Amino acid sequence: MITAVCLNPAVDKTYRVFSLQPGRIHRVERVEACPGGKGINVAKVLKRLGLDIRVTGFIGGGAGDALLRGLDRWDIPHRMVRIPGETRTCLNILEEVRRTQTEFLEPGPAVPPKKWEALKETVAEMAEKSRVVVLSGSLPPGLAADAYYELISLVQSRRAKAIVDTGGAPLARALEARPFTVKPNGAEMASLFQREEMSDSERIGVLREWNRGGIPLACVTLGERGAIASMEGRVYRVIPPKIEAVNPVGSGDAFAAGLAAGLDRGEGIESALALAAASAASNALHLQAGQVNAEQVASLKRKVHVAILSP
Repeated sequence: MITAVCLNPAVDKTYRVFSLQPGRIHRVERVEACPGGKGINVAKVLKRLGLDIRVTGFIGGGAGDALLRGLDRWDIPHRMVRIPGETRTCLNILEEVRRTQTEFLEPGPAVPPKKWEALKETVAEMAEKSRVVVLSGSLPPGLAADAYYELISLVQSRRAKAIVDTGGAPLARALEARPFTVKPNGAEMASLFQREEMSDSERIGVLREWNRGGIPLACVTLGERGAIASMEGRVYRVIPPKIEAVNPVGSGDAFAAGLAAGLDRGEGIESALALAAASAASNALHLQAGQVNAEQVASLKRKVHVAILSP
């Protein structure tokens, strides 16, 4: 079983407009709404790939109820902790004429200390039955930057593999807990070093340093350029298939999901990385995050190239 932890879930809305013009009234041509947040996007992809997946996190208010109904429609089992306030709504605007996307992300409701303790108990119980636990996304107000550090320690003391996908101070603290896998994107990695951008050689140096620090599998995703990973002294360049993306939002989450699926199935590192890249590509071919197609993923996986950059 795989557990996905989403501390700051959302109801994700997608608007399609022909042209986005600030200060003007817009008539939305198409509206899509679904349960979201990085951990829930991971769970949706894993469900589509046929994995045994459970999800936990915080919910609140009517939006939280709507999110639960969405998870039920996806047939994703859940053990959510209810908190005061309203689960956030996040908006993604797709502009057709310029083929751009604009996102508005709400902060989410504050988490009281007692609810945080309840969530940790839930994660510990779910980790007992899981091979892999994915911890991903931003932290809601009320949680300290070491929240993922605490959860990683809980998870790995129960012999599950922790995969962490976050950024900023939560990522910096998570690294100290030595999860099995970290998977920031390029911007999140650069931000750790107060940089706007990094070269691939610099990224490889960071990944190797994380390996030396006790993290077995270190990855950085680079959007349409794919990913770089480092494990057991080898560096891998993951080159995805060429696609015409519909909406890339959630593709990093799909990569994390594919990686979790590969680890859960006991696949080798190259196969797991190819599955991750194929899942990300399939996600980008759909309007909503998490709407991957298992047959499409299998087809795309055959087109992924995983090159070994160093022995």
